[in-house]
Parts: sequence; C-alpha cells; structure tokens
Amino acid sequence: MDLGLRNSAVVTGSKPIFIKHKRLLYKVTYYWKQIDKLKSKLSERQRTSKKIKRLWWKIAIINNFIVHDTSSKIVRLAVQTQKAIGLEKLEVPNNGFNRKWSRRISNWIRGKTIKYIKYKAELNGIPLVQVCPNGTSRRFHICG
Repeated sequence: MDLGLRNSAVVTGSKPIFIKHKRLLYKVTYYWKQIDKLKSKLSERQRTSKKIKRLWWKIAIINNFIVHDTSSKIVRLAVQTQKAIGLEKLEVPNNGFNRKWSRRISNWIRGKTIKYIKYKAELNGIPLVQVCPNGTSRRFHICG
C-alpha cells in the first residue's frame, strides 16, 4: 500500500487499486483559496474570523471522511483477500517547497490514515508489515 497526495492510496496485489477522492480534494483546494481571500481582507491585528474558522472546520470534516473511507477500503480488501497490509515507513521532510506544495503536505492526512488502518486491522486480525519505502512509488510497468 502506498499513500500519496494525488491518490489517497494505491493498493497493489495482482492488480493495483487506486483509492481516489478527487472531488473532495478539489473542494479542499477551493476552501483554501477562499481562506486566502478572506485573510487578505482582514486587518493586520485580526488573525481569523468566523468564516475562516467555518472553512477550516469544513476542511477537517472532509479530511476525516477521506481517512475513514481510505482506511476502511484498505482493511476490507485485506480481509477479503486474507493478506497482510504493508505500510511504508516514510518520513517527509519539508525542504522549503513552494506555497502550494507546503500546503498540500501540511494537509496530507497520512499519519491519521496509518493510525486508523492499524486500529481497524487489529480489530479484524490482519497483520501489518513495515516496508522500506525505496522503490515503492515507481510507476507500475503495466498500468503506468
């Protein structure tokens, strides 16, 4: 299993399965733009407003849905196939990316997704395996 920014997860077995939430991620991006517009209208002393808090709340709800949906699909697939789940042990450094990438990485719900996968796999008796991340994100030669 590989968690990513473009796809919520890619589960490989005999065929790769892509778990996508494109519409929700576009909605989150739209909310970010709305937050930026609202922040530009605030005075220097004011840091936030009720509208901005409401938009962050909406982003949190969307992120929670993505985490629950992704982890449920992964664990359900592991239960159906009676296979272990391989999680890559990945550390993401923040090397001064541009604003767009910094925001995407900061909103990346990878840690929460792993926590929920571990919890749900333990409930269903599915073993978890830590995998070295070297070469796990390469393009698959059949599907690209």
